[in-house]
Order: sequence, then C-alpha cells, then structure tokens
Amino acid sequence: MRGDAMDGEFNELVSSIDTQGLLNPLTVKARDDKFEVIAGHRRYLAIAQLGWEHVPVMEYRGGEKLAEVAKVHENIIRERVKATDEARYYRKLLERHGIEPRELAKLLGKPKAFVEERLQILEYPDMLYEAVDKELVTLGIAKELYRMKDLRNFPETLGYIISSGGTVVQVKGWVDGWLQEAQFRAQSDDGANPIVSGVAYVEPEVVCELSGKKYKLSETKLLRVGWDVYEDLKAAVSDAA
Repeated sequence: MRGDAMDGEFNELVSSIDTQGLLNPLTVKARDDKFEVIAGHRRYLAIAQLGWEHVPVMEYRGGEKLAEVAKVHENIIRERVKATDEARYYRKLLERHGIEPRELAKLLGKPKAFVEERLQILEYPDMLYEAVDKELVTLGIAKELYRMKDLRNFPETLGYIISSGGTVVQVKGWVDGWLQEAQFRAQSDDGANPIVSGVAYVEPEVVCELSGKKYKLSETKLLRVGWDVYEDLKAAVSDAA
C-alpha cells in the first residue's frame, strides 16, 4: 500500500504479536480452494516471520468490489499511508470498478468531499505533487497553493514555504491576496472598476509598513525580510522623508 517500507514499525508489530498474540483476526476471502487475505497483510507477514502454523481469521463473503475497498480501507486505517498513495489507490478503485467518488466515499465511510480532495492531489502540478509526496508541505498548505493555478508563481512561493515554513492560515492569506490582485489587474485595464458577481469591485487599499502611506493593492508587493533588515529599511525611509 505504501510507497516506502517502514521496517521499524514492522519490527514493533512482530514483537507485539509475539508477546501479546494476535488481538484482531485476519479477514480472508475464499478463492477457489484457497483463501486470500484482504485485511491484515502486515499482520500476516509478521505471523509468517514468527513461524505460526495456525492463524485466527474471519471469512469475508461480500462482493469483489467491497472486498477490494475493504482491503484498501483497512490498510489506510492501520498504517501510516501518505496522501499521495491514498489518492492513487482511490483512483485505481474508481477505474477498476467504474464507480463515482460518491459511491466510493459511501463504501469507505468517508465524506464525498474527503475522497474528492484526495483525488485532486493527482491534478497538482508536478512540483506541488512531489512536495506533498515527500511530505515537504502539508496537504492543507498544498490545497491552498493549488488555488493559484498560475505556475509562474509556484516555484518562488513553494520554495519559500519549504525553506521558511508557513501555516495554512498564512498561506491562505497569501493566496487570497494574490488572487485578488490578479483579478483586479485582469479586469481593470480600461481604468474602470471591474464588475465582480454583479457588484462594482473597488480595489482595496493597504498601508505601507515602512512609509505609512496608503497604496492600492495592485501597487504593493508582499516581501518577507528579516527583522534587522526591516529596521534598517524603516530607518532609511524615515531619514529620506
């Protein structure tokens, strides 16, 4: 299920089963004259490593679609599965069984929005997908960045967040500001206030922290500087005035 093996966690599982026994039986499904494990693969591997000859199981008698969904769901619950792995497996289930996200969500016992958000990861630009896959940014931050759509702004913004950090709230504020500025610039070429949702849009004004003057949003730029640089810039502006 996961793209990377976590040997430490598996060894802990082997030790736990060896000392405490198997607390939850494996779930299996009949396949001809054999049984297939559909829930509990890691526990099965741990038991095999311990050399057990008999294993407690529960037989699953549902359909093929439910069996595969149950297999994925059990692994997601019991293992630390990356969001990108989860998204790929959801897509695989949709394509293999010809079902919609709503039906998959119902089978998994998840909200439809949750499944759709996971599937959306597969639409991320490559650099954003890779950052999520390598867990360089959280999924919450990635969802906000994805709203930008404009790939010209991705490298700089994403690189800053990876190197300097940022919360979901902060990133949402940056993206909201960028979208607002981009909307205004796109719709105000004729010099008139653009119309947004039937209402005349008035460009907001912000106060420059260095000069104290008011500027239109499109006349400003978000800049991150160190406190020492900020103090020097503020002093220089004050002296120039």
